[in-house]
Amino acid sequence: AQYLQPLVETRCQKSVQPTAIVTALGRLQKNMMTEAPNEKNFTVDNISVKSGLATKTFFNTPETRTAIHKLAEDMHAKKRFYQYTESTHEISLFFERKTADLVSNKLPFSVKYQNQAIACVGISFSEELFEQPGLLYVLMQRITLQNINLIDISSTFTEFNFFVRDEDVKIVFETLHDCFL
Repeated sequence: AQYLQPLVETRCQKSVQPTAIVTALGRLQKNMMTEAPNEKNFTVDNISVKSGLATKTFFNTPETRTAIHKLAEDMHAKKRFYQYTESTHEISLFFERKTADLVSNKLPFSVKYQNQAIACVGISFSEELFEQPGLLYVLMQRITLQNINLIDISSTFTEFNFFVRDEDVKIVFETLHDCFL
């Protein structure tokens, strides 16, 4: 309760006693035992795998962003897989290994991280699940219980993509398939 106290106080915007948290958690636990997210609450429509990928992470600078947008045009024109995620300080790019030379030529910037043995396991689900709390949690829990490191996660309205090492793709696919299809 002491660990949760600052989080609860921030959420409630008032002071809360640890004993009140313990009481509330007891009540919440009784309700959640029947409502906890699990694979029975969710089914996915499709699971797909894209292998033969690589990744590079760059510092997020205006020059890097401009170069990535130009690279995106080339990748679209060549009908090549690429995907990137952007945060405040970094940009991670995922691309087909066979386009590594093109990526290196178009992005001659300092590389913070790179890996040439990446795969993507994608799942799609119905629009009704978009508002369902706990979906991403349940998916990530099943993957991490297999001791798999998620290199990156991306999402759209009805899809999640899990980027993992090549050596882990089979167990991730089988885990998601067995739990959710």
